Amino acid sequence: MAITRQCVWCSAPFTANRQHAKLCGNTCTVSWHRYKKANLYWLSSKEAFEVLSNIAQEGRHPNPLFAPEQRAFKEFEAEVYAKASEALSTYNGLLEKVIEYGQEEERPN
Repeated sequence: MAITRQCVWCSAPFTANRQHAKLCGNTCTVSWHRYKKANLYWLSSKEAFEVLSNIAQEGRHPNPLFAPEQRAFKEFEAEVYAKASEALSTYNGLLEKVIEYGQEEERPN
């Protein structure tokens, strides 16, 4: 029986094979357990998931890399850097052509 759920760690939708599944895969499971071990070690798993759910409902996330707005910003930032790199490459190519043209003009015929 497959159930569509939202991962409590990364907020991505996933198809759960178990009724009580809360995490979408190995990456989120490992990240969650590392976070829990470091910060929520005194809580049971159920209590820790409740804390995580409350944090998510407040619009925060213990790992900002997985927060939806942070993820969108990182994707936007990567796109900007890619376009800037492409523009810089084009500029460098044009600059090389200008330098070559200038060197050809200086040569005596």
